[in-house]
Amino acid sequence: MYWKHNGKLVNSFSNLKSIEPNLVFAMNGGMFDPDFSPVGLYIENGVKLKSITRSHNSNYNYGIQPQGIFLIRDSVPVNQTVAAVTTIDNFRANHVKYATESAPMLEHTSVIPPK
Repeated sequence: MYWKHNGKLVNSFSNLKSIEPNLVFAMNGGMFDPDFSPVGLYIENGVKLKSITRSHNSNYNYGIQPQGIFLIRDSVPVNQTVAAVTTIDNFRANHVKYATESAPMLEHTSVIPPK
């Protein structure tokens, strides 16, 4: 996950490819503002750069519940990386290396959120 590299925005796949020349796969993750800053929680390489944004306004996409977080956690002590998706209410930052918040979760506990 990249937001900035050496203080400059990584706002295109071509910029990312120049940073990571051996890149095989990339995708846009989470939500972002027009200035390309993340909307909601953003953790990069273990550093929290943005906090959780709680929104309960179903009149716009980001406010539809439940809000979710995709994360990659360092599993301690066995040093295995574990990816997970959780709600913002269940999120715990212990050993999280990367995370991005997004909403709404498209499916949660086998229930599709209402429009």
